[in-house]
Amino acid sequence: MSSSKPRDRRLDYQVSLTLTPEAIPTIRNAVRARLTSSDTGRAHTHDACLVVTELLDNVLRHTPTGFAELTVTTMADDVTPALDHLLITVFDRDPNPLRVCPVSRRPNWSRDRGRGLTHVSLTAWSWGVRQITHPEHGPGKEVWVLLRSPGPGPLAG
Repeated sequence: MSSSKPRDRRLDYQVSLTLTPEAIPTIRNAVRARLTSSDTGRAHTHDACLVVTELLDNVLRHTPTGFAELTVTTMADDVTPALDHLLITVFDRDPNPLRVCPVSRRPNWSRDRGRGLTHVSLTAWSWGVRQITHPEHGPGKEVWVLLRSPGPGPLAG
């Protein structure tokens, strides 16, 4: 019988703010700095920065308040460090969450925009959206993205 140790969760980065176009690169750089200084987050840095940028840009463009709370959490596995995951969540308090639930659609390559969630879905191991009532910010939605470390493949060892 094998026993598995539950994953330890470590908050790597969290910020709540009303977004501006200038804030997104600043937040992305803060996430990059935090993850590159972490053993468990380093493997996810590029993908995490892409996901953070896309999700915050969606809040800025598609919600009337522009308010977001970003959380980046490492889910570390002490038994098998190669299986560490990174969970990114973005909460927004749009007064009508049903109206603006993000949907990945077929990108139109002739347009400047509209490919963000395609990038997220291709990068993420798993992602989704849920309606929640945030304990501090009230009702809204949370988009979550799970990035999985590649880990050893079937031919490793």
